Amino acid sequence: MPKYLDEPTDDAMDRIYNMNWHRETSKDGVVILDLQKHDAINVTVSGTVEIDGLVHGFIIDDGDRGGTEIRAFGDPDVVGVAEEPERPEPATFVPVKNNLYLYPKFAVYLHWRQESEFNDKIRGLAYDSYFAPGLVTDNHYQDYAARRSMKIGYLSNFPPEIVGIIQDSDAKRITVATAMERIFAIYPQEETARLDQIAKEMARVFSGED
Repeated sequence: MPKYLDEPTDDAMDRIYNMNWHRETSKDGVVILDLQKHDAINVTVSGTVEIDGLVHGFIIDDGDRGGTEIRAFGDPDVVGVAEEPERPEPATFVPVKNNLYLYPKFAVYLHWRQESEFNDKIRGLAYDSYFAPGLVTDNHYQDYAARRSMKIGYLSNFPPEIVGIIQDSDAKRITVATAMERIFAIYPQEETARLDQIAKEMARVFSGED
């Protein structure tokens, strides 16, 4: 029975690294079976590498997030190929105040989402996060959002019923006024005022004012 190594030799890693760097698919005993690009820098590579006449399987993560990490190595029938990750939810700008949808001011946010500037920035965020990921990109868009009382987040930050209303508003299937009417039908203003009072009371208690 073949004796598979638990980790690649330095020579094997060099050959795999060179294949990945040059984006080749078969060379020097290395065969790339699958390449998942998470962004322009970070990838997951699956393939086989021959070591002393024995073909080993590998799954390796590489990039600036965590450096080079050997996720699996050994018998190629056991190692297989990395599973495709779930498609990540696209980032957007959301209010700093998580429950802003309970208040009339949420209409401003809905209007802003329909502006070309908002959509240009969202496309820029997606593009730069893929081709130029890192702290500089994150800070640029975080600063932009903060100047508008926003932050980088996801539609899933909102309750599902609010997400549906936002999407209808974005697509202009309903007006902003209609969107707010639907929201306040779900969350009546009296309840909003009560929740706001509870939040203020909790903030006062936890601040140690009493």
